[in-house]
Amino acid sequence: MSHCSPKYKSPRAIKYTESWMALLILATLLTSCLNFARETENGIVFLSSRGSDPIAQSIAWSPIDENKVLIRAYETPLQPAELYLLDVPTKEKEYVVGPIERAQFIETKWMPDGKSALLLTVDTIGFEPSGWWAINIDDKSTEYVLGPVDTVAWSPDGKFIVALDRSPGNNSTSIELKLIDATTKAEQIVTKYTDMDYSSGISWSPDGQFVVFALGEYQGSNSLSVFDMKTRKVSTISENNKAEQPSWSPKGNIIAFENKNRLHLINSGGQCEIEIPNLENAWSPTWSPDGKKLGFISEDGIYYVELEKILGRDIYKGLCE
Repeated sequence: MSHCSPKYKSPRAIKYTESWMALLILATLLTSCLNFARETENGIVFLSSRGSDPIAQSIAWSPIDENKVLIRAYETPLQPAELYLLDVPTKEKEYVVGPIERAQFIETKWMPDGKSALLLTVDTIGFEPSGWWAINIDDKSTEYVLGPVDTVAWSPDGKFIVALDRSPGNNSTSIELKLIDATTKAEQIVTKYTDMDYSSGISWSPDGQFVVFALGEYQGSNSLSVFDMKTRKVSTISENNKAEQPSWSPKGNIIAFENKNRLHLINSGGQCEIEIPNLENAWSPTWSPDGKKLGFISEDGIYYVELEKILGRDIYKGLCE
């Protein structure tokens, strides 16, 4: 039988090792401090990696909790799908749904009260028939609420739903903007768009008077339009770009949207539009409840940007300099 014993280390070797370890720890701390300073300087804050198998696809900040963001991970039947809450301070992950094999989660939104999430599913085990489900965050109970229209948004008072829907017979070049009674599900077609095959996001203003939505061509340009609940009129505020995923600020007069993997801000009347600097390959913009930060996903992770820091001004007093 052979025996192994620790090798003898001289006091000088031990002292050298301790000094080397101290330098390594110091270098690590300095690197962390530099990274923190850089984040603080440019206003971009790292939250989490996107993960792998499944990988995060969209982010939605809780409308009532500054510390909670909802993450939808993956969207094909070839990978497990997940829906989870990410805690902003601790970076801890709490499952709402998942992981579910061979599931398709297409889009995720919050209900206005912040107590339930909306999830668009297709051919998903445990969620049939396909369509929009409301999932209670606390007890994880589910309720089927609407058929598989492209995208929806609940009004702040919970009384109405706006939806973009391919009409009828899944016609790929015709999309309807619908107003739906949340209780009776009675539908009213507000307007119909022909020669369009792509809808990408819809969002209510916090006062419930306006709805912004993105429509266009999958291989062409998109436009941002605003529907006025009082006048029942639709006006275009930005066109001839690749506008996607519009998100109305909780403070009311500014809309964030994605344009060719860059994040833009535009005022509700369309008179002023800017690009948020220093961001590349960013999508899925979502506002913090106080309207001061904008969460997003990039190729290498999940982030939020502190708007006043990165732009150097209060955007609600003057979006454009």
